[in-house]
Amino acid sequence: MNRFKSEKALRIFAICAAGVAVLSAVLRLISILFFYDADIGYYKSGAVLPIIAQALPALATIAAVVFTAVPKLSVKPLTPENTFTARSLAIFPAAGFSAYAVLYLLNLAQYLGSLDVIVPKAVFWNILFAVAFVCAAVFFWLTFLGKSLNSSLFVGLGVGAVVSFVAFLATSYFDTLVQMNSPNKTVFHFAILGTMLLTVNEMRIGIPQKKPSFHLFSAAVAAIYATTSSLPSIICSIAGKMPVNYALIFEDGVLLACAVFAFARLFQLCLSKEEKSDEQEESV
Repeated sequence: MNRFKSEKALRIFAICAAGVAVLSAVLRLISILFFYDADIGYYKSGAVLPIIAQALPALATIAAVVFTAVPKLSVKPLTPENTFTARSLAIFPAAGFSAYAVLYLLNLAQYLGSLDVIVPKAVFWNILFAVAFVCAAVFFWLTFLGKSLNSSLFVGLGVGAVVSFVAFLATSYFDTLVQMNSPNKTVFHFAILGTMLLTVNEMRIGIPQKKPSFHLFSAAVAAIYATTSSLPSIICSIAGKMPVNYALIFEDGVLLACAVFAFARLFQLCLSKEEKSDEQEESV
């Protein structure tokens, strides 16, 4: 594939991924508003639109695998860099995790203060997740500030961010009030996994082994699923169309913030070759 065709293919990939993310979110929002039975947590039997809303991001994920992994069809993304746009929009997950960490720590202090009998195992996991949320916030703040990106500290903080997403996943997975095959739980899980993959690839910026194609795949999937999961859930929860136990609104807030950054990374890998990274600016 010559340079012109490669640039055109990347541009089309980015636009299509962004379009699918917005369309999937809109379709899921309409599905919840008009075809969702809040009493049982499922869509009404026979409704076609919810099926389309769930199938579209799944098909887009398969397409992303093809266009980033199949040699003869794959697009070659740009090198992941800390460009101005990507760095600036990292403020969203940084602020999101910061707010979440503060709320979690306040709730944790209240929880520990109310215990008559200390349960070591429960306390351990709560403290571990609290530390992970703080690490995730610092990880994205460092990305925003463009500091210490090529260090073991940055990678270590990224591990904390990954553990944070594991905590989100566990919160939803082990929620017995929501059926295991609930459509809302399913899309939330895919959003968490996609965003987790993106975070792993963001950690790679701090080490020599960058994987641009895998990074592009994870950015596309995170942008699509995080938007599809978070935005409709937040809107419908506020509108009273979805019970609180079917929408983890604080976690969805963090996911939406991560979706903004995922879009920034998606377009950096596909379109922003004209921007200089911080490292390039320092060397000029």
